[in-house]
Amino acid sequence: MITIASTIRDRLMNAGFAAPDRSTWIDGWAQPAFFDYPDPLGARARLRGKLNLPSSATLLLCVGMLRPDKGQHHLLGAVRILRDHGAPVVCLLAGEATAESSAYAAELRSIHNQRTSPDWLRETYPSIDPFIDVCAKEWQIDLTLAAAFADSRPGRLLTLRYEDLLQRPEEELAKVLGFLGVDTSPERLAGCCAGSSFQALSKGRSLGVEDRESFFRKGVAGDWRNHLTPAQAALFEERAGDWLDRFGYRR
Repeated sequence: MITIASTIRDRLMNAGFAAPDRSTWIDGWAQPAFFDYPDPLGARARLRGKLNLPSSATLLLCVGMLRPDKGQHHLLGAVRILRDHGAPVVCLLAGEATAESSAYAAELRSIHNQRTSPDWLRETYPSIDPFIDVCAKEWQIDLTLAAAFADSRPGRLLTLRYEDLLQRPEEELAKVLGFLGVDTSPERLAGCCAGSSFQALSKGRSLGVEDRESFFRKGVAGDWRNHLTPAQAALFEERAGDWLDRFGYRR
């Protein structure tokens, strides 16, 4: 683990993210004294003014090399979802790419605030085949990183499947709440499941009723079989088949 300040390193170590012998921090500009402004509120206002950021906006700053394994594309996707739900969130990526990741850096620039745009998808991917290839690679990277985290920190990661949440929502939610160490009473489970059901989130649609303009599109598992050809499904399996087997998905 590498952080930009010793204070950040200490907090992350205390939270159990890394052992002391596996942690370091960048010396120099990021020393605690660097953040000791005589007028912190004024400095914040001036910086936001230079970046044309409203005072009410929540700023997410991600500092680091631009590489697929760092997952900046997922951060941009999460910010897009928050913004679609009305959250005043602004994301800044501060970093450079290596020669090997220059294409990824170019992709980050192009998808900023438009990753889920149909126009962007059509322009970037002339057919669905290269899009499937990219998604399979990203999924494989994410699961590999998650598995490494789980192996190094037993008991710190809980694995869930969307299909199981659909079939047994209260049972699976009980696992989540128990993992977090919070109330798993029947009343709590019933209330959470009712408030987060597909009908509630989609504002009244039943499972299987599709709205392609909604983030909560259809609410069913396995619908990919109605859209992917056997050749396209085989392409995904070629990239991520080992993980499909590991999680018990029928091929």
